[in-house]
Amino acid sequence: MAANLVSIVTTHCPPAKISGASPIASASGSRAANASRLPTSIDVAKAAGVSQSSVSRYLNGKNVSEEAFEAISRAIKRLGYRPNNSARSLVTNRTNLIAVVLGDMLNGYYGEIFTTIHKALTERGQRPLIIDGRVSDKESPGQLLSEVHVDGVIVATSLIPPDQEKRILARHLPTVVINRTEMRGIDMVGTQNRHGGTLAAEHLIELGHRHISMITGPAGAEAIRERSAGFVSALSASGLSLAAEEVEVAGFDYDRAYQAAKRLMQRRSPPTAIFCHNDQIAIAALNAAMANGIRVPEDLSIMGFDDVRMAGWDRIALTTIRQPLREIAITAVELLLARLEDAGRPPRTVILPCELIRRASTSLRQSAVPPVPSGKKRIP
Repeated sequence: MAANLVSIVTTHCPPAKISGASPIASASGSRAANASRLPTSIDVAKAAGVSQSSVSRYLNGKNVSEEAFEAISRAIKRLGYRPNNSARSLVTNRTNLIAVVLGDMLNGYYGEIFTTIHKALTERGQRPLIIDGRVSDKESPGQLLSEVHVDGVIVATSLIPPDQEKRILARHLPTVVINRTEMRGIDMVGTQNRHGGTLAAEHLIELGHRHISMITGPAGAEAIRERSAGFVSALSASGLSLAAEEVEVAGFDYDRAYQAAKRLMQRRSPPTAIFCHNDQIAIAALNAAMANGIRVPEDLSIMGFDDVRMAGWDRIALTTIRQPLREIAITAVELLLARLEDAGRPPRTVILPCELIRRASTSLRQSAVPPVPSGKKRIP
């Protein structure tokens, strides 16, 4: 259980009293105790020249003036003040802990989402707790959430089974979900997954590809259904179809994606382009192509979805559909904090745009490349 927490609550105990001490020892002990006394919020207010209520608002992530914010920040740093979260939670019934339910952190998408959520929460006086969204024989996200006291939940994975989803929502905590528009009556932020699938198909068609395959994420996930629907619809609009044997389901697992890409590449009539439902799948496909002596993009175009940081590395240079991960994460935090301030406000759905990012992993299909005029060499 403890391994799933990225923030550990600590409390400070006052110095122990020693009975039977002489007056001299008591006086010196008192001076020592005062010298080592932990600073309080009152000390911070005095040092910053602001009211204690301003310090309280700062510590609870509420708005204070810019001048007060800077003064309190300097005072906290100078005094080495650390809030007694346990004592404060007894008074406010708030822990300032936010559960963040994630998928496999080896997937760059979750790493980037959490990094931004962590920064946004801590800047607002909150602390994140990682909850593993995967279900095992020993634990589940619903069970883990029932064992901790948190103020709210950000569900950043679409891979939670329905029964676990119900357990999370049954706690009636302020909750924000990412890329789950089908969930009604709850705050949500996501991207245009269907439009992203359309952009991917249009890009490959524009490059002259007609024999196109697709490696999908986990069946049943809303974002995956939307990306598939947009992709297939755009192919159909251009008179193309996607046969069942041209679709491989890999979940979001690298090894499964590698084997899926390998199977497509070893077909009697292999595709000239593959659309992958996330960048991790696409990177697995790139490695499978290299291992099988297939040149990318000369022999095979590969594109992903997400635009994680690794996708832009020079040795990968992955063409992909960018969803604004940083903006999604920050919006999730803002929606949750707004819900904590006003539990009765109407739920909001925020859909952020996605865009095509062209890099070196896709190119014109070889037969679609215009011939080189006689006497001239093609520049690679």
